[in-house]
Amino acid sequence: MKNESNPIEGTSRNLGLYYIIDVPEEARAIVLLLHGMMEHSNRYVHFKSSLKKNGIGYAALDLPGHGKSIIKGKSPGHWIDNGFEACADEIGEFIVRLKETYGLPVILFGHSMGSFLSIGIIEKYGRELTACILSGTNDRQPGLLLLSGKIIASIIIRLKGYNYKSKFLHKMAFGSYNKKVKQKRTEYDWLSSDQNEVDKYIDDPLCGFNCSALMYKDLSEWLLKIYYKKVLAGIPDDLPVYIFSGCEDPVGNYGKGISSFRNRLIASGKKNVSLRMYEGKRHECLNETNKDEVIAHINEFCNEVLKDRG
Repeated sequence: MKNESNPIEGTSRNLGLYYIIDVPEEARAIVLLLHGMMEHSNRYVHFKSSLKKNGIGYAALDLPGHGKSIIKGKSPGHWIDNGFEACADEIGEFIVRLKETYGLPVILFGHSMGSFLSIGIIEKYGRELTACILSGTNDRQPGLLLLSGKIIASIIIRLKGYNYKSKFLHKMAFGSYNKKVKQKRTEYDWLSSDQNEVDKYIDDPLCGFNCSALMYKDLSEWLLKIYYKKVLAGIPDDLPVYIFSGCEDPVGNYGKGISSFRNRLIASGKKNVSLRMYEGKRHECLNETNKDEVIAHINEFCNEVLKDRG
């Protein structure tokens, strides 16, 4: 990594994850973005542009089997064994290197699957961060549901192999997400109320693919452990955490899940947790009809935590 204003692209040290770093000379901080499942970091260009106008640098990684981290010869959605744990450590090291290289505070931003990964990261590396932003996240899901997903994925792996793409697992994970959408147009309407953004997602060959059975198994195991009280205790009590989502987001159980998670963090002793829900909006608030408002609120949060640093 070099301290220059032009974007830098590369791959992480151990897992070979693609990254991009764009830090202007006048930057006050860096936002590190972790994208969601079945998408990639290049979908956040408009967000990066707004951050830079606010004097904040941008960095992002593509997770295994996604975007430019897709291994040559493999289809999107492949995964690595114990991938969430490995990614958490890889990204934790990446955060340390960002701080050392640029001498700037780092704010972690995780969307959807990236938010679940971020929860594990701040439990282990929270002292390296100035704040954390969670988009389209959720609270702990029923243990029986997660155990069922893990067992079914394990059986499929034994029968079909790690990289098998199971339609059953995909439907189990996403099949109900459109149920509250009125006047359904596509299977991805739950992502955003902006039809143009939904169409962009559908037309993007690096979005909307099925993921491997190994990923579903690993995700189930990760979600089973990150919400335990003794694990949440690892998050610094004074770390500012900003949670936001649409009230019509099925991932966050239509507002109930993120409210419950906010309460869980507060009950575990966290002193600076804020929550915002957008009425009538869905899962991808950064791609919603009010995305400028959403991004303005993110910039306000960043300004506030940076001001508190003096």
